[in-house]
Amino acid sequence: MSAASIRYGDRGADVQSLQRALLARGYALPRWGADGQLGAETWAALEAAAGGPLDRSTPVPAAVLSALATVSQPGRPGSRVLPIETSRPWPVRGARAWLAQRSDGARLHAGVDLGTSHDRVLAPEPCQVVRVIEASYGGRTPRYSRPRGWGGYGPMAVLVQALESGQAVQRWHLLAHVDRVCVEPGQALELGDEVARVAPIGAHLHWEVREHETPPPGWATVETVLDPGEWLEGRERRWQHGVDPCPRAPERSARTPRACRPR
Repeated sequence: MSAASIRYGDRGADVQSLQRALLARGYALPRWGADGQLGAETWAALEAAAGGPLDRSTPVPAAVLSALATVSQPGRPGSRVLPIETSRPWPVRGARAWLAQRSDGARLHAGVDLGTSHDRVLAPEPCQVVRVIEASYGGRTPRYSRPRGWGGYGPMAVLVQALESGQAVQRWHLLAHVDRVCVEPGQALELGDEVARVAPIGAHLHWEVREHETPPPGWATVETVLDPGEWLEGRERRWQHGVDPCPRAPERSARTPRACRPR
């Protein structure tokens, strides 16, 4: 990447390479990802990498590009990236967003839906593969899965457990609606390793960040997950077990759904 070719508002492969370098260093691009356009979100990540404001009227400083070109060891604790290479924007609202109300009118969307068919699915942090699942898709019948209990996440899904300093921690990522899986149970993955591709059926990756591999008895899945966008940015946002996840006057934010669980 040359400094002269990277400016605010630029588009193309060089910008996408820059965005991927930012993601690999742990700088979040939660709404737009590596879409090849240097807009406000990417510029904010560059300023975070630079440690201060940058002048939008001048090229990205060579020192910043040089630092990003040499990516530090991806297995370091705290590393995290968007688990997909896609140009499709982050779902701020609607059925693809976290906690969106589903068509059955009762349960909330426990994950976020990203990308489109054939996009590369990546390890969002250093992790170990726990399960590779074959299952039915969505609400289609007959509903099945192998192993049991994962119906609706098909045609395939991969469950990975996070590793910090090589040790498993209490955090799992469910990467669902995929095919062409290229990992197997027990395999250790580094940040950004390819896991699978988005399946044509459904044409999106369903991503959940879980605090339990499966919900404990009496818990709903939505009560055991973190907001994926907040997790990417190094924060934790969750709904507490037994608490109505949609108060009468909810705070509205980019990741708060318009429709909440009906009373």
